[in-house]
Amino acid sequence: MCISHLPRRPTRGKLCPRIGTSSWTRGQRSYSLTVTTNPPLHYNASCTAAPRFDAGKLTAVVVRNSQTVTVTIEFTACGEYTVTRS
Repeated sequence: MCISHLPRRPTRGKLCPRIGTSSWTRGQRSYSLTVTTNPPLHYNASCTAAPRFDAGKLTAVVVRNSQTVTVTIEFTACGEYTVTRS
């Protein structure tokens, strides 16, 4: 499954590209979100545990005004992943 273009049924072994950037303002607060996959997420339809990624890393960088938070999700096997926040 690629987040940039969510297909209804991802193909087996599909590699996902980086995702992109979005920014917006609400009142006097500005926000931006940058999401990348490096290495690309690897979707494995034969996984019996969700999520069905068996490799890859998704990194989201959120900036609110001047504060930055980075969340990383690293997929290591079917249904197995580690989340870190910094």
